[in-house]
Amino acid sequence: MQATVYESRIEFVVADAGVGIPSTLSISDHERALQSAVTEGQTRDRSSNAGNGLFGSYQVASLSAGQFEIHSEHAHLYFDRYSGGPKTRSESIPHRGTSVRCAIGPTEAQLLNRALRFEGRAHRPLFSYLERTFGTERGEMVYPVLEHAKQDLGSRNGGARVRRLLENLLREEDHVVLDFEGVSVISSSFADEVFGRLFVELGPREFMSRIVLRNVDPTIDGLIDRAIVQRTRLSERLSDHRRA
Repeated sequence: MQATVYESRIEFVVADAGVGIPSTLSISDHERALQSAVTEGQTRDRSSNAGNGLFGSYQVASLSAGQFEIHSEHAHLYFDRYSGGPKTRSESIPHRGTSVRCAIGPTEAQLLNRALRFEGRAHRPLFSYLERTFGTERGEMVYPVLEHAKQDLGSRNGGARVRRLLENLLREEDHVVLDFEGVSVISSSFADEVFGRLFVELGPREFMSRIVLRNVDPTIDGLIDRAIVQRTRLSERLSDHRRA
């Protein structure tokens, strides 16, 4: 499996060396087998399998104006926004196994909710990735800084990555706890990119109620306060300049 992030899309490729989709589905027409594989509920064994993996992936690609491609045995299936639907062709040289390429255009935040609809109903996972990773038994969202941001604490780029994650968490939760246990130093640029920008973005009252700092070293606390003051002053100067 390989996943790649491009400027305008996210792409993943999955390949295996199995018997291939037509043999798995027992469909002798290989082109028809691939067409069938991207329809809802298609599976080898309905008693044990849901059969929505390729259908869901195809839906995500098609609804985001992305691309979708399957090579398996003597057939090739391809979709892009210009094709008007999945197209197939026969291939004289068989592909031993199956490869799937899915390119997703990041067009909207609610893409997965629209794409993953099965039997007319939206898919509702029991736990989201963020909930599994940062949720606690007490119902809090706790971000352990040392565990998840150790390599990011010294740079602005690292701070931007952490801030984006916190913004995603705040879309789902009332507040987020940042636990600085074991962290003794951060850079000023990291503090500005995370806390300075979040303070300006959320506003003082919302920032104080929704961003909770825990086990913070006094030196780090001072750096965060300084970053907030400097970022606030910069934002005020820019606002004054625009009004002038």
